[in-house]
Amino acid sequence: MEISIFKSKLSFILLSKILLISGILTVILTSVQLLVTYQERKESLNHFISEAVRAHIPGISHSLVRLNYYSAQDIIDGIVSYEAIGYVSITAADSQVFDDMKAGEYNPSSGSFGREFPILWEERGQVKKLAMVTIMTDGQYLYKQVKSSFYVILFSQAIKTFIVSIILLSLFYRLIISRINTIHRWLASYSPDNEFEPIRFIKGEQQKDEIDELKDAINTVGKSLRKHNIELETLVEEKTKELTKANRELEKLAYTDTLTCIANRASFFLKAEDELRRSRRLSYSLGVMMLDLDHFKSINDNYGHDAGDEVLKVVSKAMNDCLRKEDTLGRIGGEEFAIIVPGADKLGMYNLAKRLQACLEFQSFSFLTSDKKITMSIGYTKAKEKELFKSALKRADEHLYKAKNGGRNQFVTDREFVPSIVV
Repeated sequence: MEISIFKSKLSFILLSKILLISGILTVILTSVQLLVTYQERKESLNHFISEAVRAHIPGISHSLVRLNYYSAQDIIDGIVSYEAIGYVSITAADSQVFDDMKAGEYNPSSGSFGREFPILWEERGQVKKLAMVTIMTDGQYLYKQVKSSFYVILFSQAIKTFIVSIILLSLFYRLIISRINTIHRWLASYSPDNEFEPIRFIKGEQQKDEIDELKDAINTVGKSLRKHNIELETLVEEKTKELTKANRELEKLAYTDTLTCIANRASFFLKAEDELRRSRRLSYSLGVMMLDLDHFKSINDNYGHDAGDEVLKVVSKAMNDCLRKEDTLGRIGGEEFAIIVPGADKLGMYNLAKRLQACLEFQSFSFLTSDKKITMSIGYTKAKEKELFKSALKRADEHLYKAKNGGRNQFVTDREFVPSIVV
């Protein structure tokens, strides 16, 4: 037997049940065997009494005929000397001939029994009944005999019961409990996330039983769960990719102007606030630029909104191509744009404004004659220390309106921010 049999709760439960049932059977079998033994001993004692009487009756008969009562008494005293005999008496058939004789103590009990035998004498061809011999067994004799047999029977039955119980438990453990433990350990360690390893029993060749069928069913379910988990993981991965892509599209829709594909108003202001905090943390200047297309309303009125949309798309791409990677262009109104310029200086902002206006001169539109160009007005400034971004943007917007009121297609900035080469 494996040492683990002694650690199995089910083994102890089975052992206790086996011992209980075996104990009950042992008591029943012992009782039956004791009853049989008692009957056998009683029959044997009956036979012994018959033999003893048969051996001594001739002597008793001879003594009584000769009226030798002392001899008869000696004979019955000899009979009582046997361990199994407790009492013997002779009762005369004619009490006038001789008195009753007895030996031992008359003490009938549940364990004793008596027998009576006639003493006959044949004379001149006639058989005469001289007396009756009564023999009582000793009640303790059979009790002692059965008691000694009881201990032998009980001990032998207990040994047999214990051996049978251990053998049965070993068989139960090998055929049932050990395999249930194997299934339990497999189920405890099973995870559909890990590679599938089927349950295996260590045993010899034998016909499949219900536990084998249970094992096969669990293996089938486990394999199916593993396959389903892989399919589910694949599906989740695909859905995650689709969701990520959809989120990116939603984010793009949320923060990108759908017409021009540049930052919309909300995205632009979020970027501006982040850039403003970064510029103050790293101590560099932040330029802010407002731009507005000149006479854009007349384009919509004269050529239609499709023409106006084309202008916005072309102009947005052209301006974006003129910017650095760290600059941010955003559409904050119909034909209004704004730019964030990190690390701005006077000359850099001036050159950027000229470059933006110049890039529009090279753009042509099918609905415009060659002598007509799209132009823009620009206002720009630099965010001051501890100034809110909206305040700097408002100042750039004020410069924008000065440029528009001053004749359009020009740029205006703070007086102190005009580069010395222009002054």
